[in-house]
Amino acid sequence: MLDDYVANCYPFAGRDTLTELTYFVCWMFLVDDEIDRVTGDNGCHENSLLTLWDDVLDLVRSNLSEGEDADINGCGELRPMEAFSTFGKSLQRGYTKEQCSRYMTQLLATAEGYLAEQRFRDKSELPDYEAYCNYRSGRCCMGQVVSLIEFANGSQLPAEIMDSPEMEKLLANMVILLWINNDIVSLRKELRDGFFENLVVISSGSACDLQAGLNHVVGRLEETIQEIDSAASALMGSATENISHLPKDLKRVILDHLRLFISNCKSMCRGIVSWR
Repeated sequence: MLDDYVANCYPFAGRDTLTELTYFVCWMFLVDDEIDRVTGDNGCHENSLLTLWDDVLDLVRSNLSEGEDADINGCGELRPMEAFSTFGKSLQRGYTKEQCSRYMTQLLATAEGYLAEQRFRDKSELPDYEAYCNYRSGRCCMGQVVSLIEFANGSQLPAEIMDSPEMEKLLANMVILLWINNDIVSLRKELRDGFFENLVVISSGSACDLQAGLNHVVGRLEETIQEIDSAASALMGSATENISHLPKDLKRVILDHLRLFISNCKSMCRGIVSWR
């Protein structure tokens, strides 16, 4: 099942690259297991979770720093610490500093999302709609997955494309679509396991009308799909204009890579809709 997940996320990656990306996905799941371990008992766990994320972030920064070996001293028995090293070396070879920086930005957003969620859990509170949406895009981890599309495809899009408002809109809405999909397909399982941090539940109102909540979330999903299509179209237009000064052959290569990037984004949204 894991290999299907990785292949659906990165449908244009070669076999060796898919193997490297599978190490990354395994690492993400190991981190999630460690989070469950340190937050599994009753009580307040924000400080324990903060310590864990400090260790994780230190390790990843060390792995992505040229000429430095990862320092896992002081990390105790945290299993993901050594597990990231395999993928970290591949990422360092295959990504520029700017691309690694974009990945780190998403990893930091993941940490912040987990911590925001834990603060609500420590207070035994269910977040309201706005608060939940604010932390869910980080908490879902999909920003990390999306940030590795260039790695998967062996491409390096120019900064004027990657840092453009159109790209920001595309990626932000893509992550939103992915976690909304996940909230819908995992609703029954989460309710059965006693978890209520789900957009369908939060949208159901004080009457706990799950059908009304689901109707709202499906509408939100449809709006997000429209935002993705709009952003993708605008991105192609702005990119064509922004690189118009480049030689014709180079411009063609860049636009081909961008089309592949956008195709990967849309394929990822469709391919992992049933992931639990």
